[in-house]
Amino acid sequence: DGAGDGGSPDIPVKPGNQTLQKVEFDITKAAIHANIRDAATSVKFTYVMTRNGVPKISDTLTVIVKPIPVAELAKTDLQILEANATTKVLDLSAFVGDAKARVGVW
Repeated sequence: DGAGDGGSPDIPVKPGNQTLQKVEFDITKAAIHANIRDAATSVKFTYVMTRNGVPKISDTLTVIVKPIPVAELAKTDLQILEANATTKVLDLSAFVGDAKARVGVW
């Protein structure tokens, strides 16, 4: 499990390919996003495979989520369009309506 509000997600049950003897699954973007920190974060996954009604727990798969490099963060352009024109601050306690933020892609 990851630290803080991150951790390992629940991955929905899915059937395997009996001919190939494997099951492929995706780790969601949300799971990766939840584990981005300012240092490499280990996220551990296990699964239960059931064959002929007999469950078997997998070995642990460890995925390392690395921090976003500072050089890439420097390229990020955050625009808060509804911020106060004078203070450049978005006061959410006084805000009404929808807000839009654009963040650069790395």
